[in-house]
Amino acid sequence: MNRNRKKNKKFDNLNKLNPVSLDKNLTIEQKNNFKIINIINTVEKFLKIDINIEPIHKIVVAMSGGVDSTVLFDVLYLLSKKIGYSLCILHFNHKLRGLNSEKDQELVIKYANDYNVPYYTASGNVKQFAEKNSLSIEFAARQLRYNFYEKISRTIDANFVATAHTLNDSAETFLINLIRGTGLTGLSGIPPIRNLIKNVQIIRPLLKFKKEELIEYANIRKLVWNEDESNSLLYYTRNKIRHTLIPLIEEQFNNKAIENIIKASNLINSAEKVISKIVLNSYEKLLEEGNQDKFIINIPVLKTFENFIQGEIIHFLCSKYFKMLPLNSNTIEKILELLNKQSGTVCDINSNYYVIKDRENLIFTKRQFKQPVKIKIVIPGKYTIGKMKIDFSIIDYKQVKFNTDPNIEYFDISLIDKILEIRNWEIGDYFQPLGLKNKVKLSDFLINEKVSILEKNDILVLTNFEDIIWVIGKRISEIYKVKKNSKQALKATINYK
Repeated sequence: MNRNRKKNKKFDNLNKLNPVSLDKNLTIEQKNNFKIINIINTVEKFLKIDINIEPIHKIVVAMSGGVDSTVLFDVLYLLSKKIGYSLCILHFNHKLRGLNSEKDQELVIKYANDYNVPYYTASGNVKQFAEKNSLSIEFAARQLRYNFYEKISRTIDANFVATAHTLNDSAETFLINLIRGTGLTGLSGIPPIRNLIKNVQIIRPLLKFKKEELIEYANIRKLVWNEDESNSLLYYTRNKIRHTLIPLIEEQFNNKAIENIIKASNLINSAEKVISKIVLNSYEKLLEEGNQDKFIINIPVLKTFENFIQGEIIHFLCSKYFKMLPLNSNTIEKILELLNKQSGTVCDINSNYYVIKDRENLIFTKRQFKQPVKIKIVIPGKYTIGKMKIDFSIIDYKQVKFNTDPNIEYFDISLIDKILEIRNWEIGDYFQPLGLKNKVKLSDFLINEKVSILEKNDILVLTNFEDIIWVIGKRISEIYKVKKNSKQALKATINYK
């Protein structure tokens, strides 16, 4: 990450000669040009009315070096001198276009220096990230870029991150999501404002303008920008929509297609807001547990909602906890089919996440690739296995304090070998649970204990290579319990990182 706050000498001299004002940056011809003033006034209205901009606020501009983001930066710069908010530039180098990627970064830095605005840059190996996480190049680039935006926003206490999405982008997104199949969220277009992280919002001040209008603005203002040659490659879905489908629709069906798509998108957006209120007021009723690695939905409660609302709730929760873009309709349908499937049935969301039906629950979880556990231990001793630490100590019988805490257990030391083993449980394992007279299948024991399918994958056992002494965190064996005539006991204490 680079930072630059040095002043450009030429700009410095101008500052000394002239007071800073909006007019200073516009020629008389530009000031009287309707196309220029219309864009500036529209963005100013957006800033003042839609996001209630204040002089104390800080806006960071996501700048790629292309025409859209260059115009966005220029307009926000002009308005910053009038309104008083502070401004800086963010540039993420995707390293996808070789020398041209470096030229983009150089151009962005030149703008930062010429306009005397601080900048922050970063780069990432998008192809490697995409392959590792089984993502498309487009989505991988977006994820890395937005991770960078979040990091810088926190670092500099920004209030807003401005991106240069246009009317064309919103129409393209609508068609992409319509073709791939999606819920209301995907068809409601690109929102002008959305939360990025706590106290930071993504804003899109140029959403009301077509790309051609921005090109006109840039030409009149004599701005310099780089054309991204990858924008013309039909390999990418968005480019196929942009260069093939939309021109065909405009030419053969309706030359106002983009405007009509946006109108439809706005109507859907209004409906989506109503549905979102229902979802926000309802999801907690069916949510059993939720975090960035896993969330659990109660099936009987989910079934009380209409099929359509069920899908929207799933969209919402995947976005909330997994930061996913709207799921396509085929994936939602497959997930909802689990409601009437047998326990243990799995549905893949993508390479990183899946859903599994477990009795009365749907468990949405991150895919974990865990190594098998098979560890020889010597007692007494301390051992770390993943996030779990187990302390084995030898104590006098008088120190034994029985309680209901599953993370503290006691064993008859006279029956325990010095060398034991901790391993994964296996199908075919038997053990005699504390309180029972006979051995039972460990799989049956876990079912009776209502251990979820996901939790079963994490169950470990302590053995003497023959008998299971302890189903760790669940129950000890009746055979190895501490007795009244025991002189010493083995104490096992579990702690989690």
